[in-house]
Amino acid sequence: MSPFGTMTLGELIDAISAAAPSKSVSFDFYRMSPTELRSYRGYYEHLAVGFSEAGQKDAVDFLEQLMGAVGSTFEGYKGGSYRMTRDTPVWVANLGDCRDTGIVGVQITEFEVILQTARCSL
Repeated sequence: MSPFGTMTLGELIDAISAAAPSKSVSFDFYRMSPTELRSYRGYYEHLAVGFSEAGQKDAVDFLEQLMGAVGSTFEGYKGGSYRMTRDTPVWVANLGDCRDTGIVGVQITEFEVILQTARCSL
């Protein structure tokens, strides 16, 4: 866990790696699915996973997306470039959001992968 109480990018990658590739991935709220990755508005050097009701993402696709973020540079909400590492904290937010919701765990069930969330802060 990061000092903020969120999982790190590396921890999330390791957890998702344990799931069968074809399992669908969703958040623990309103059956939302992960979408794009971006710099988190609350802390530009952190990563945000967007969410939407539209579409489903399989574990293999989400894992590929997460692994692609390691070492990649993302633009901050108001500018600047921020490189993500395996130690980067991971939040849940769409563009412009910063509501202190972090990914705090991963539950793998018989049929799906559930990204567990909670309010987190320093």
